[in-house]
Amino acid sequence: MNRAALPDEEVVRTSQETGGEDCFAELFARHRQKVYSACRRFFADSAMAEDAAREAFLRGYRNIQSLHGGDFLGWLSYQETAARTGLSIEAVKSRLQNGRRMLSLRMEGVLY
Repeated sequence: MNRAALPDEEVVRTSQETGGEDCFAELFARHRQKVYSACRRFFADSAMAEDAAREAFLRGYRNIQSLHGGDFLGWLSYQETAARTGLSIEAVKSRLQNGRRMLSLRMEGVLY
């Protein structure tokens, strides 16, 4: 079957019914650039944008059963937002931990 000619809704339904990775791979091929571009507008760092896009598709793959009709790209945007938020929170936590470590070293006289 030529999935490239099918609308997203049909590919999603087939993916839900069969659990086939090839169906989701088709959705990935169709929308990866759009998702990456949305993430790139959020993250200045291209590596972070790639991570967020990858995480959005992973979340999408894991949660495909929760999509009941509707627009796949709109639903995936929700997954993308969750991925960006999660990565942003992790980045902030990491910066805070690094800042605390630097402050601790300064207070101990290790750093000036």
